[in-house]
Amino acid sequence: QPTYYQHFLRLPYLKTGGVEMLVIFMDNQILSSEKVCQSCLLANGSGQPRWGGGKLRCGQAINKFTEQQPDQYECVMGFRVANIK
Repeated sequence: QPTYYQHFLRLPYLKTGGVEMLVIFMDNQILSSEKVCQSCLLANGSGQPRWGGGKLRCGQAINKFTEQQPDQYECVMGFRVANIK
């Protein structure tokens, strides 16, 4: 049975009403970045991921399988992060 993350990767797109949103994949869950990053030492002063210039500054980009998928990253702490627009 596919995990939420694997299912998410099969989606051609997700829409958030034009608002950018960072989500984190953890086991069989998709979490908001606020729930995970607020306790991270690498988070900004507001407990948010260090996001700027269209990039996750506390992680590295991961190759996408298709162009329709959201930008994906792996943070320094090992979490999978996706930028949903």
